[in-house]
Amino acid sequence: MKNLESLFLCLGLLVICFSCKENHICSDDARNQFSYNSSTGKCESCNGKIGYNVFDLDRIQQTRNAECMDLSNKVLITLLKGKTEHSLSYDSLYDFNFRGARFDSAQLFFNFIKKSDFSGADLRLLQYGYAAIDGKTDQYTMRPEQGNCSDDLKTILCSR
Repeated sequence: MKNLESLFLCLGLLVICFSCKENHICSDDARNQFSYNSSTGKCESCNGKIGYNVFDLDRIQQTRNAECMDLSNKVLITLLKGKTEHSLSYDSLYDFNFRGARFDSAQLFFNFIKKSDFSGADLRLLQYGYAAIDGKTDQYTMRPEQGNCSDDLKTILCSR
């Protein structure tokens, strides 16, 4: 009797497991939203497409979230509300989410980025001077080609 009960319990669990297969149906908005996958080091949408989120200054200023954002050619200090591209007063972008972001020719001069998450970010072509960046990294983070950067694998500290 006990073996029969165990058998029915196991069969019931198997039926539940097979009937609960995830069936992701992406909404139109979700198909174009990318988030950082720390297993692959890529920015992926809910349907597995690789890409970057469209730059949205208002959203970044409100949330400090620039995950998988294409920041190419942006003046980074403008990510702070009220700052213009001419703000050269050693201000700090603090506690931003830059996971998976692309910094191709983004600019940071006379300002800082502190305690931010750069996991999977591509910082190779970041243009910076009289500036420093520090924060969290992972094995997919690509460090700036210019400047002096620490060799620690889990954090980044670069200055120039």
